[in-house]
Amino acid sequence: MQSGYARIPTSFDDSARILGTGDMGLPRPFNSDTLAMVACQLARDERMGEAALPSLALVGAGALVGLIPVVAVSRTLRSSSPGLSAAQPRRYLKTMAANC
Repeated sequence: MQSGYARIPTSFDDSARILGTGDMGLPRPFNSDTLAMVACQLARDERMGEAALPSLALVGAGALVGLIPVVAVSRTLRSSSPGLSAAQPRRYLKTMAANC
């Protein structure tokens, strides 16, 4: 394990100090705690009930941010395909069911 630590360049430590962290701390932007850091600290203190809300907020925000591009691409593809209608997949499924 020590050999693994020996391969880490010292520039990482220098970068961490510039970003405002100690030897084993996490970087804190603008000397404030982010929502992720609050959730991590609460979980580390074994205050799971209090850590649940920030954690769920992070997961919800991530899901929302992840779905926005999917919806945008879906709408773009739907509007760029003039031959397709909303009923076409239903007709296809009925045809497939009738052939089974």
